[in-house]
Amino acid sequence: MEEPRQPRTLVEAAFRARDRITRVTGEPCSMEWRSLPSPSPEPPPTVAVDGGSIRLETETTTIYAVKAWAGVFDPTLSMEEEIANAGPVVPPEYADERISIYREILEAALAARHTPRRGLLLLDGSIRPVLRWWRPGFTRRGMRMGTAINEALRSVEEWAKSGSPLAKAVEGCRSLGAPSCLEELIRSSPIRPASAELAHELGPRVGDWIVLVEVMEKLYLYKEAIEAAWRAGSTPVFITKTSRQRSLCGEGQARPDVYYIKRIHPAEPGYTIAGGGVVVGAYNITGIASGGGDRLGSLYPQQMGIAGFYEERIALVEAYARLAPGAPILLVGVVLPAGDASVYRLEEALSQLQAIPGDGYPAPLFIAHHKAKVQREEARALEGMLMDSRERSMLEF
Repeated sequence: MEEPRQPRTLVEAAFRARDRITRVTGEPCSMEWRSLPSPSPEPPPTVAVDGGSIRLETETTTIYAVKAWAGVFDPTLSMEEEIANAGPVVPPEYADERISIYREILEAALAARHTPRRGLLLLDGSIRPVLRWWRPGFTRRGMRMGTAINEALRSVEEWAKSGSPLAKAVEGCRSLGAPSCLEELIRSSPIRPASAELAHELGPRVGDWIVLVEVMEKLYLYKEAIEAAWRAGSTPVFITKTSRQRSLCGEGQARPDVYYIKRIHPAEPGYTIAGGGVVVGAYNITGIASGGGDRLGSLYPQQMGIAGFYEERIALVEAYARLAPGAPILLVGVVLPAGDASVYRLEEALSQLQAIPGDGYPAPLFIAHHKAKVQREEARALEGMLMDSRERSMLEF
C-alpha cells in the first residue's frame, strides 16, 4: 500500500477526499416514514420573512449592513415591506455573531408587524439559533445575565437624559408605573436594531453588556411576532433547507439525519417526526436542560416577560418532510403554545404547506430569500459611503 503523503494541490486533495465523501457511513436507523396528510383545498394566507447581511472591513473598523423583507401572500403577493440598517459594530468583538443578531432583529420586527389571519407565518431557518442565544462567544455572559442587565439599565437611564433624537424615544420612562428606560427603548424605538443605535451613541461607555441588550431586543421581538401569530389564529413555521441535526438517528451517527432519510426514502413524499414529538420550553428544545439547566439558572432576561415565555410557554413540534416527489428534505418546525401543542398541529401545517405553490419548497420563502439578499451592487455602494477613504478596505460576503 502506498504511503499517504500531503496533497500538493487542491485538485489532488479533492480526489483524496472524494472516497471519504461518497463512502457509506453507518447503518440506516429505523424511522416511521408516514404518508403526508391531504393538502388543504386552498393555499392559506401566508407571510414569508427572511433577511440578509454583509460585513465590511477596514483596518480599524467592522461595519454591518443588514436588511429584512416580508411579503404577504393571499395567495399571491399582495403587499411587501423591506427594512434595513447599517453602521459600525461597537464594540467590534464577536462581530459575526452580532451581525447575525441584527439581521434576526429586523426579521422579527417585520414578522411582528405582518401577521396572517388563520394562516402560516413562514420563517427561514431553524428556531434554535433564536433560542440558543448563548452559542459560542456568549456563554460566559449568560452566566452573569443579571449583573450585565443591571449595568445596562443604569447606563441607559443616564443616557436617556441626553438630548439625542433616539433618547427622546425613552423620555420620561422612569415616571410612576412606567418600565425602565432600557425596556422602553427596546419596546418603542422607531429604529431597529435599537441596540445597535444605542451602542453607536454611547460609544466608549459601551461594555460587554451591549451584547445582552442586543439579545434582549431579539428575544423580545420574536416573542412579539410569535404571540401575534397565535392571537391571529396563525402558526409560526420555521423551515430549514440544510439541516445538520443528528437527533433522529442518534448523536453517534457520523452523518446528519437527512443523509439517512435520503438513503432509505430517496424520492417519495412523506414525513417523519423528529425529537420524539412535542417538546416544551427552550431548555428542552435546545438540549441545555440535560446539561444542567437548574445549575446554570435562568439564561433568559426577566424583563418584558421574556424568561417566562421562552422557559414555559413555547413548544416545538418538528418533522423531516418531503412535500413533493423528488423534492429536498425539509426540517419543518411548528411553534405552538405549550398548552395547545400536539402532533396534530404539525400535520395541519404540513397539509397547508402542500397547498402553497413551490414544487416541494414554499415559493413565498424562495421569494423572500432573493428579495432579502444583499446584492453585490449594494455592497459596493455601502463600501464607498461608509468607509474612510484613508483606510484599506476588505469586502466580505
